[in-house]
This record gives sequence, C-alpha cells and structure tokens, in this order.
Amino acid sequence: MPLDSTARSLKTPCMRWQLLKCRRLCRRRTREIVVADLRSWLNEVKRIGQLEEIDGVHWDLELSTLAELVNEKFGDHGKARPALLFDRIVGYPQGRRVAANLVSSAGRLSLTVGMDPRLSEFDFVQQWRRKVKEIRPIEPETVADGPLLETAMRGSEIDLLSFPVPRWHELDGGRYIGTDDLVVTRDPDDGWINVGT
Repeated sequence: MPLDSTARSLKTPCMRWQLLKCRRLCRRRTREIVVADLRSWLNEVKRIGQLEEIDGVHWDLELSTLAELVNEKFGDHGKARPALLFDRIVGYPQGRRVAANLVSSAGRLSLTVGMDPRLSEFDFVQQWRRKVKEIRPIEPETVADGPLLETAMRGSEIDLLSFPVPRWHELDGGRYIGTDDLVVTRDPDDGWINVGT
C-alpha cells in the first residue's frame, strides 16, 4: 500500500506500519449504505441517532436561530452536530417540514454519498477520493410520470409560501427556499453586487 503524507510524517517504520494496519482493518469493517430518497435518508439518520425532531417553531428567524445554535454548541466540541427536522411550524399544517444541518457531520455526509456513516473524517476523504474516480455519469431519462410528478402546481396555483419557507437572517430581503447554495444579487439602484451562501 503506498504511503500518503500522513503515513510518511510518522517518525518510525513501526508507527507507519501500525497506521496502515489500522486503515486496512477499518476498510474491512465499513459497509456501503444506499438510500433511495430524502425520506429513507432521514429514517437512517434517525436510526443512527443523529436526527433531532423539533415541533412548533416560527419560520421567521426562530428556526434559523435554533439551527445556528446547534452548530455552535456542537461544532467546537468534536461532537456530531445533529440534523434538525422542524415540523408543525407556526402557520403551517403538520407535515410541512423544514430540514437543516443535514450534512454537517462526516457520518451523514458519508451516508449521503453511499458510504458507511461510521467513517472518520480522514477515512471519508480517503474513500471519497477512490470513489469519485469510479463515478461514471449516466444519461438522464425523461419519463411521463413518477413520484416526482405526482404533486404538481402550474401557473396561478404556484404559491411558494404554501411551504414554510424560513427567513434565515435578520437583514435578509425576504424568505429564501434555497439553502446550501450560492446566491449572487445585484442592487438595482447602484449596481452593487453581493454574494450570499
């Protein structure tokens, strides 16, 4: 097995051998887990104890504040930050949910890409490097029907606020349905450009 920079940095051949032996053992213990959709992914995250379900929060800043506080509380102590699933959001019926912090742990990121959620951050990166080399794009297939098309709104039926779209930050210009994305905006009056994530 070739030595990477971590193994090469160890002082003695014995230490390098121990590291390589541990990695081989870890690889044998890992298993690939495949989840078909967000619902099964959430069920798996709940099964491994990394999902917190929270009811009754308000979409206007309260939801986002809780998500940020969870990140701060767990982020500095090496603990896995739980994924959050908000339901019964003020002004919305049960079942109109918002999820936050979905991939804020190496375990859930591993699960998302079909790898063992017990992997350490280091092992995740090593396995991902190998896995990404094997990825072969597949051609999209257009279908006339399917689960994605079961509920559809068109024209005047479309109302994004029928979903509990949060207002994430106090100075936001409104409620944003997109998160984990990059938004580039230009002020219409002075042309000033801002990038938000």
